[in-house]
Amino acid sequence: MNSRPTMEAIFEKRARSIYELLDKGNMKRAIQDCDKFIKKYPQAPIAKALKTLCLIRHGRSGETDKLIEACFQCGPIDQLAMQALSYCFRELGKPNMLVVLYQRMLDQNPNNEEYMASLSLSHGRAGDFKMFGLQAMQLYKQVPNERYYFWSVMSNVFQLYLFILKMGSHHNEALRFLQSDLIQPEIHSKIYLAEEQLAAWERLGRHEEAFEFSKERIRMKKSDGWPLWNKMIDNFLCLLEANQERRKRLFENFIEFFDERIEERSTHLAKLYLVEKLIEKNLATVDELESFKLDVPAKLIAKYFEAFAHKPCFFDDVRPFLKLVIKSERNDFVSELAKIAGDLPITFHDSQIEMSFVKNQEVVQKHVHLLHICSVVGCYSNLSTPDLLQFSKQLLILFDRARRYNTTQSHSSAYPSDGYLSLAVHFIWLLYIMKQDDHWLYRLAILLEQRLSLGKPNYEFVFRLSKVYSLLGCPGALLRVFNGSDIKMIMMESLWYMMNDQLTPWGFYREYIMWCTSCVEFYSRTSRDVLDNMVVALREGNYMKSIELFRFRDAYDVSANNLLCRVRRQYYHLISEFQDFETLRESFLRAMTKDMLFDDDRLSWLDTVDRRDHCVVSQYLSLEELDSFHNWNKCVFAQMMIQTTLQWTVLRLFCSLHELYTLAEESSFCEIQADPSSAGTNDQTLYMAHLKEDEPRPLRNAFYHASQMRPIYADGVSLDETQYEMVMYGSPVCYFGLYCRGHYFDLFELVLQTCLQYVQKAWLLVRGVEAEDPRLKEDSLIFPKLDNLKERMRTMFCDHQFKENSDLFPHMQLVHISFLLETFSLCMLVCLAAKSIATLIYPHVTKKTKKKNFEGRTGLAQLNENFADFCNVIALGTDTPFQMIADMQDLLEAESPLLRRSCAKWSETVSEQLWQMDMRRSASLFETNLRESYSKSLKYMFLLSTNHHSMAAMLLRSRGGGGGGTGGGGRLT
Repeated sequence: MNSRPTMEAIFEKRARSIYELLDKGNMKRAIQDCDKFIKKYPQAPIAKALKTLCLIRHGRSGETDKLIEACFQCGPIDQLAMQALSYCFRELGKPNMLVVLYQRMLDQNPNNEEYMASLSLSHGRAGDFKMFGLQAMQLYKQVPNERYYFWSVMSNVFQLYLFILKMGSHHNEALRFLQSDLIQPEIHSKIYLAEEQLAAWERLGRHEEAFEFSKERIRMKKSDGWPLWNKMIDNFLCLLEANQERRKRLFENFIEFFDERIEERSTHLAKLYLVEKLIEKNLATVDELESFKLDVPAKLIAKYFEAFAHKPCFFDDVRPFLKLVIKSERNDFVSELAKIAGDLPITFHDSQIEMSFVKNQEVVQKHVHLLHICSVVGCYSNLSTPDLLQFSKQLLILFDRARRYNTTQSHSSAYPSDGYLSLAVHFIWLLYIMKQDDHWLYRLAILLEQRLSLGKPNYEFVFRLSKVYSLLGCPGALLRVFNGSDIKMIMMESLWYMMNDQLTPWGFYREYIMWCTSCVEFYSRTSRDVLDNMVVALREGNYMKSIELFRFRDAYDVSANNLLCRVRRQYYHLISEFQDFETLRESFLRAMTKDMLFDDDRLSWLDTVDRRDHCVVSQYLSLEELDSFHNWNKCVFAQMMIQTTLQWTVLRLFCSLHELYTLAEESSFCEIQADPSSAGTNDQTLYMAHLKEDEPRPLRNAFYHASQMRPIYADGVSLDETQYEMVMYGSPVCYFGLYCRGHYFDLFELVLQTCLQYVQKAWLLVRGVEAEDPRLKEDSLIFPKLDNLKERMRTMFCDHQFKENSDLFPHMQLVHISFLLETFSLCMLVCLAAKSIATLIYPHVTKKTKKKNFEGRTGLAQLNENFADFCNVIALGTDTPFQMIADMQDLLEAESPLLRRSCAKWSETVSEQLWQMDMRRSASLFETNLRESYSKSLKYMFLLSTNHHSMAAMLLRSRGGGGGGTGGGGRLT
């Protein structure tokens, strides 16, 4: 009588202790306790469910399928097991499995109201709103509770709404719905509903209603006015185009509305936006503006400067509209702004200038904005190198003086004085571009380290310093600066480009994998949370909130960063963590083949959205340079897409090799039979009757993906990189361009084609089938000449990145070494895969004489010998990167004093003693960051190179005396 309650109590106690271990992060101990639990109670579903949860938390999701199935086979699932499994399915991102779980629970307890409600909601989580409604209605019939009826109704409304959105042709009905008594009370408090009503009017061409509605919303100040100003102006322009006869009257009414709110910041910006659109759409010329009581752009900006130049947001507000100022008016325009600011200096030809104004923070803010506008309109475009250097020194002195009077800090963590330093950084960057001397990057880093040491970090300087460190090849310092700035994970959706391709070229593979994993988990967690919140909103009757959440989830599902991180995490895990094909296949490829990302034949970018935000760094580029800025960002994004597509193709290829290995493994235990065609002759031939196809599907897939790599690579070669100077303002460098200009891919392609043809030939020989492909007729057509292979490797080794006439540490050589290591990782994994597959498809003969006789007759012996010679050259080539790493380590140790002197040099150029001491401390910190990061890069590369030696030993092992490892004598230089 008491055994069942006692057992439940035991299970609950054990489950509680395992949950506590999970909460503390002690995954290994939790797994051990689960194993003991399963051993003692093998038929308890809770034991297996808890182990499943532990494995998921431990990052071993690929091992959970069998455990989940075992849970369902254990018999009735109790409440504890159900709770644990629901956690599992939620973290796995499989809401459809919750449906299966609650259906089983309901089968065990047919009239349980709680399980019926949970099953209904689980259909909603899985996105099956039809079943959600049907289940809710069935529940309402059994338990007449009004909320269940409401669930059913809302599921139908939700399906109808989605259908309308999809078809997009019932605008009048949508507008009537939005204007109904049900929705109108919500219109005034929900921005989303107001936007929908505006959109419905616009789609119907009813621009006058949309225009008046926007005006009303702005007057009520129910939301941020700027989006509504945009909508109102867009509808006003549509009215102008359609009603030329009412042109003057429309303008008069609109200007009256402007005059009502002349003191508001958004009103000034809206006038500028209106003028921009009128000129852009040829609805008015600059000369006609005054007739409509509108000022020319230069006057509008001057008025805005006079009213709001003391605010930090001023420059970012007017930056898009400065292009409206005509070139011939720019000098007068700048003079007018300087007059408004109190005749503050805009050039510094003299070494001594009056600086008493720096005590007033509002005046400093105006002066900073004035200088920034001068830079954008081209006042400083023709400065010589000495002038730029003098200007930057004066700006640094202004920054040092003004920062002493800093009193308040804005929400962006920026002081008014920071504008001087920001412009000085811009000028020093121009000097770096002109001179192409990394000493200027050292100076930039020291200045920015100095600013970040003064107080709460200014994010603009954090991003600038991150870019400088990425150019200097210091991912360790980059991570320190970036992670130390407390950037929220949700911001990575727009800032991911700051980290992408900035770690792996320097050997920081594991750190990059961790960063990608964090991003992927963020997207996965966000998707789950949104679904849960959407169901909660539906349960509470908040229909519109559900739709907002639905759209938010869809926006994250098509994120470019989400796709990049999912692919790159797997790729760099592949090249940096595995030393043999067996381990790779068991712990990596088996799980990866179940990922829907690798189901298709090609990676698609059609639906992805690029949300990079390049406005986080203020741009002081002249207006003429903007096209180059946008072209650079497009070029980098295209490079990242091509690089990721190539990496995805490599992963897909390895999935095909895994499938081929599995097929060969399943076949290797079959009997070897005599060839029926040789019956009755004295020369009976053995063959593998179980190999049903001459060219199995996985092998065809592998050849297909191999053939796709060269066109993808060619797309990367064709990209232009002429706007390198835009790195400071846009995306950091994508080093895939450097990879494409080298010969790394050529070697990998050669090795890949050779290995696949070797496997194909071995398969055909074992089948006893004559090859139709002429390239497979002779082994000499499969394997390249060894001298040619060595020459190909020497050419790749010569793609070094040393700079002539430079006394600094050659950090770009680390990129060359990382590409070499990446190439050898792929080459040797492919060779090991081919060797493993070929070994499996050989005849399973117990007697050595029979095996030897078979190999001799079929030509396998010579084929294997040629493959071993080929692998021997590849394996011996791994010594060269190993020696390069040792040479770079010696060079780093030898140049440490020189590095220290280079870092201290810039700190001695400023005369004021206090500033000089601060600069010396920053120079010392920078030098330490530089040396430690380079040391870490070499350490990580050394570890990967050591892995290559282990892989090389496995390739050489089949050669008897020729393989036990690699040695310096085999080095290719």
